[in-house]
Amino acid sequence: MISRYLPRTPLVYSRQLSRLLGFDVYLKLENLQPTRAFKVRGSAYFVMVMRDEAQRRGLIAASTGNHAQSVAYAGKLIGARVRDRNA
Repeated sequence: MISRYLPRTPLVYSRQLSRLLGFDVYLKLENLQPTRAFKVRGSAYFVMVMRDEAQRRGLIAASTGNHAQSVAYAGKLIGARVRDRNA
């Protein structure tokens, strides 16, 4: 559902962390997402599921961090109004 809006994020083996910790460590590079955080996946999924209502009523983010950026990005994808709770 959201795969057409968000890129797949690669898993990268970390030799240094694996050596340090004594087991294989892979890093999932969510910093490659449009908002530079993993939270965009959850926001985009929710907005797609609630698309009609989100377009009709708009979206409000109770955050000024990664969550708010993700809600704003997801709202933009479907053309919904987005504002933060402080506005």
